[in-house]
Parts: sequence; structure tokens; C-alpha cells
Amino acid sequence: MEQQQFGEQREEGVFEESINLRHYWHIILERRGLVAATFVVVMVLCLFYLFTVTPIFSATTRLQIDNETENSMRMESFVMEGNQGQDYLQTQYKNLQSRSLMKTVLLETQQNAKILEGIKLGKRTPSQLAELSGLATEQVEQRLKQIATAGFFGPTNKVYSGGNAPPLPRKENKPLVSGKFVFPEEKEEEEPVIPPSYESLLKRVSGDVSVSPIRLSRLVDVSVESPNRNEAALIANTIVSKFLEQDNNRKRGKLTNAVDFLQTEAANLSDKVRDNFGGLLTYKRENDIISLEESQNVTLKALIQAQADYDTAHSREVSAVATAEEADRVFKETKQYGGIPDVATDSEVRKIRGDLALAEAELAELLKRYLGKHPKVIEKRGKIESLKEGLANSERRIFDSILNQAQLAEATALSLQGVLAIRKSEQQAMNQKSIQYFALEREAKQSETMYNLALQRLKETELQEKDIIQNMHVIDLATAQMDPIKPKKMLTLFLGIVGGLGAGFGLAFFVNFLDDSIKSQEDIESYLKLPFLGYVPNIKETSIIVRDLQAHLHPQSNAAESFRTIRAAIALSQRANDLHVMAVTSTIP
Repeated sequence: MEQQQFGEQREEGVFEESINLRHYWHIILERRGLVAATFVVVMVLCLFYLFTVTPIFSATTRLQIDNETENSMRMESFVMEGNQGQDYLQTQYKNLQSRSLMKTVLLETQQNAKILEGIKLGKRTPSQLAELSGLATEQVEQRLKQIATAGFFGPTNKVYSGGNAPPLPRKENKPLVSGKFVFPEEKEEEEPVIPPSYESLLKRVSGDVSVSPIRLSRLVDVSVESPNRNEAALIANTIVSKFLEQDNNRKRGKLTNAVDFLQTEAANLSDKVRDNFGGLLTYKRENDIISLEESQNVTLKALIQAQADYDTAHSREVSAVATAEEADRVFKETKQYGGIPDVATDSEVRKIRGDLALAEAELAELLKRYLGKHPKVIEKRGKIESLKEGLANSERRIFDSILNQAQLAEATALSLQGVLAIRKSEQQAMNQKSIQYFALEREAKQSETMYNLALQRLKETELQEKDIIQNMHVIDLATAQMDPIKPKKMLTLFLGIVGGLGAGFGLAFFVNFLDDSIKSQEDIESYLKLPFLGYVPNIKETSIIVRDLQAHLHPQSNAAESFRTIRAAIALSQRANDLHVMAVTSTIP
């Protein structure tokens, strides 16, 4: 049951939609004259626009922007190449449309326009064109090459090799095509000439410049639009050439500033090095410093030698004093010198003792044979006494020598101790002087190092200034295009057709919306809420009698059939017997 009701509702919706679409179609047919008139007006306006608008031509110069490197002789420039990212490219895109660049392009474009105007007037020599444009002859020849590349001298004459400028090609009885700056239109003498402002001229150059990066590449297209196809190519090439010139000047200017700065810094550091080393030398001379290096420091060497001498003397002093004290102790205990070890071991004492023992042995042998007063015995005894006296003298002399050596060792050690104290005080004074000395020396060496670094960097920068790498290259120069990009004829016609039909339909529906008359069965049933009996067509008869008897005279006509339909509708109605009044009206005003 529910499915059946849903189907009935769906059929009613489709029926109503078909009725609405049919209703719209009837509205369009009813207002077809208005739709056609609107369509014709729109198409006429489109055709008028296409035939009267000035065609706009576009020219494109393609530029490749690589990563910026500092110097081909420095490997770190290539190592750091990958660090430059999208921000560098975006910066260059903005620089291509910068105001400063457009100012230089405007100036050169105006000069080129003067050169072309001079060629148009018949001034073709470089000197005449230089006088007219205010440029040097060499600059005029360079500009003529650019003008030839842009195609002003014809599509087959794009190379200027010097000399007089070629003539400008033109069609008979037709003026040269005016551009933004070249070949301005001639105005009537009565019409006042108001020169454009500088801002308007600048906007005239920059307004139609577009920069279009090519996705997933380092290529960028610089496009310029102009009514003159050759001017568009010339301005596009001028923008790129001036952009490259600005970039080169920027790099060269930065390097030139760096060279000037490094030259000034190197000169200042050179003076500083000279002053520092001069101050160091003066300090050495005033303080009598030969050198503070360990291998050449005389004071330090003297201190080391004095310390060594004192250590040796002190060792000898200790040994000599110990020996003397031991000898004195033995002598005091024994009252003899022979018990002293150094005396007993002396070679001379030992020899005398040997001689004495031998003499005593010989005396004993003589006493066995002779009496005490025998001359030989007396002689031998005298010899023995002499040896004993010599032994006593030698032992006493050695003992005195031991004491003297101890005293001498003490005196020597004391003297060397004084020398060591002097050397220490001298070294301490030298150490005190060395603090200032090393400070001056360190400052001098640091300034010398900075000076050498500045010289090295200066040489590198000078080489870099001579070896500037241009990381931007022109891939394709702009050339004059034969087909304009504006207006787009097919698109304009298509939009005219669509717009004309849309405007016609919209106007038809709007007029129908304003019309509040009853025109159809649907209007009667929807707005009047009355039953509809039928249509009666217009009876085109001049005779009133024939018109009134239409159903009898022409029973097969549409009007007769309409009357029969109305009669049947009345007869078949639910309350046919109660109907006594019927309204007959016309939907045509």
C-alpha cells in the first residue's frame, strides 16, 4: 500500500516537473522575439568589440636561474650550493618585477622609442640617432642589435652588423602599428597634448609584465604584452638583459666593497703590525732583553749553571766538613794523626812508614853486629829520626789540608750560594719583564696573523671579482608573435552566444514574471481555483452571422469541436443540473 502511494507521488512529481519544463518552453516560445532580439544585440556587440578592439600581442623570454655560487675557485661554493632553496627563486621572481628594474627598463624603452622614431623620420646613421636619443654611438649600435632581434626591421632581417640602420618595413598607405611607447598615434593639432606622468609611464611598462615559473624546473618565463608585437619582444628582452645586468652589478658591487674594505683593513693591520713589533723591539732594548726563549735566554742559562755549581760545591762542602770533623775527633781521641783514615791512606805517609819500618829493621840487624855507638848504627838512627820527623810533618800537613779543604769548601759553597741568589733575583726580574714582553709579543703575532689572513682574503676576493659566475642564463630570447593573444575570437564568440542566449532567456522570464494575466488552464486552476471547461480558438471570420453559426456551418472545424467539448464537460460534470450560469472569457487582452 505504501509502495503504491510512493509510486503515485513519484508519478505526480514527474508529471509536475514535465509540466513546469513545458511551461518554461512555452514561455520561451511566447517571448521568442525578445529572446532573438537580445541574442542579436549581444552578438552584434561582440562582433563590434572584435572588429574595433586593438589586438594585444605577447612575447616571452625564457630564463634559467641556477643556484648562486661565490667563486669557481672555491670548492665550498659548490658544497653550499644545495643550501639555497625556494626562497632564492622567489626572491628573483620578485626582483624581475621590482620598481628599480622597471625604472631602468622604462628609460631604455624610451630611448629605443626615440631611436625608432628617428629611423621612421629617415635618420638612419648611428651619429644622428645618438644625437636624437642622447646616447653614445657605440650604445646606439648595441640598441640597434636589440631592435633588430625584436624584429622591427622585418622577420628576415634580425641581425644588425653595423653601419646605417635598416629601414622599417610597412604596408602601403598604412601607418606603423602603435605600441605603448613606439610610434605614438598622431593627434590633431587642435587637440591639446597632455604628457603622461612618470608613474603612469612606469605602470605602462610594469602593468603588462608577468613572471611565470615553470613547475619542477629552474626555468621562468618573462612575458610582456603590447599592441605592437615587436615592442613586446623588445621590452621582454630588455627586462631580462637589465635584470642580468643588475644582478651582475650587485655581485660586482658587493665584491668591490669587500675589496675596498679588505684593502683598508690590510693597511690598518700593516700599520698595527709595524707598531706592535716596533714596541716589542723597543721594550727589549730598554730592558736589555736578548731573548726569552729557553734556548737563547742567557739569564736562565746562568741561573741553571749557578744552581749546578752551588749543588756541586754544597756536596763537596758537606763531604769535606764531615771528613774534617772525623779527623779532628780521631786526633782528639788518639792525640795522633796516624789514626785518621785519610792520613793513614795517604800514599806519601804509607811510603814514609814503609821506609821507616825498613830502616828500623836494618837498625835491628846492625845492633846485632855492632854496638850502639857504631857509626853505622848512629847513621841509621839518624835516618830513622829523620823519617819519623818527616812522617809527623806529612801527617800534620795532611791533617791541616783536610781542615783547609773543609774551610775552602764552606767558603766556596757560601760564595756560590750568593751567586745563585743573584741569578735567582735576575731571573725573577726577567720573569717580571717577560709578562709585559709576552703580552707585547702575543699582540704583535696576533696582528701579524690577522694581517696575513686579510691579505689572503684580499687576494681571494680580487680573484673572485675577476671570476664572477653568472648563475642566470637566457634560454630563449623573445621574438615577435604573429597571432595576438587578445582578443580571443573563438572564446569571445562562444561567450557571446552563451551570454546572448542567457540574457534573452533571462529577459524573457523576467518579462513573464512581470506579466500577471491569465493565459492557460493551469493559471485558471491554480490561481482562480475554478474548473476549466475548454478552449475556444479564435474564429477568423469577417461575417458576424457566419461566426455565430460556426458550429452549424462548419461542424468539422476546430471551433465546432471546441464547443462540443465544452458541452460534454458541462454534461459530464457532477452537478450538471445545478449549473445555470457559465462565464466565457478570452485570455487575449
